[in-house]
Amino acid sequence: MTHSAQIAAYLRAGIKRLANLGVDASRVYAPNERATTTGDVYFQIAVTSVDARLETERQRVSRYNASIVVNLREGEGVRRADAIADELMRFFNAPDEGGRGFSIPADDASSRPAFVYLNSARREPAKLENARFRVPLSLAWEIHET
Repeated sequence: MTHSAQIAAYLRAGIKRLANLGVDASRVYAPNERATTTGDVYFQIAVTSVDARLETERQRVSRYNASIVVNLREGEGVRRADAIADELMRFFNAPDEGGRGFSIPADDASSRPAFVYLNSARREPAKLENARFRVPLSLAWEIHET
């Protein structure tokens, strides 16, 4: 599994933790998937590679940007959109829950173990677009391969 796929899976895991807010976390769409706008809440995620460089002869550092866009129907209210976005930000910023990073074990002899760290997390204010509240979250990740 590629590093961007690993980060996307981690974003989906963070979204699944929203069940305690009554959120159906199964409606997560990647950039190439068409989102159905029916229903109250859905999420759009994207992960892009920024750059990779060698730190030492053996260690490589890669940077990735990820985003989650929380989409709610206009009738659901901006307060609920803010609560969902705040809960996601709490998860990704919580060091005790593993939100600040994770590790990727080596799959075989040709790959190396990697450690994924959250470099920064930023939340934009909610906007009203096409009768839906949208709250974008931006997450910057660093992957250290040893």
